[in-house]
Formats: sequence, structure tokens, C-alpha cells
Amino acid sequence: MAVRAAGRLNNTSLTYLIQSVTTHEYFQKGNWTLELGWAEEFPNSAKALDTCLRHDLRGVELVLQFGIEAGRNYQLHLPVPEWLLWP
Repeated sequence: MAVRAAGRLNNTSLTYLIQSVTTHEYFQKGNWTLELGWAEEFPNSAKALDTCLRHDLRGVELVLQFGIEAGRNYQLHLPVPEWLLWP
């Protein structure tokens, strides 16, 4: 049983998305889209936050998307306080 559980962990995926708090659109290579499938995926929070800084994205939140690779059924929304990026 422990071996099977460890194997399942290797099949999980965690990606970060950037979403507008007001329009609920996802950031996608300098543009915005309502389609989750077109959203730009970031491998970690540092890369997502760096993109926020480079593109001066305000009023956004990070969406942590995780679960089994095929479905990634779970999301966790984390607000990005503007004072954190632009003190």
C-alpha cells in the first residue's frame, strides 16, 4: 500500500497560473484569456511572480493547480498583495 501511494505522488503535477481578480481571465503570454486550457503555466511561484513584475500585473492572484496530471482537479487561489511586489 505504501508503494502504491508513493507511486501516485510521482504522477501528480503542480503548476501556477496568474488570474485577474476582477475579470477572472488568465494570463497568457502578454494577453488574457477566459479559457483555462490556454492559460500560461508556470513551474513555480517565483517565475509567476517575476512575470507579474515584468508585465506590471496588478489585481491578480496566483492559482495553484494540482492533482493527477490528466485532470488537475484541484485549485488553490492565493491573492498577490500589491505591496509585496511594489512596496
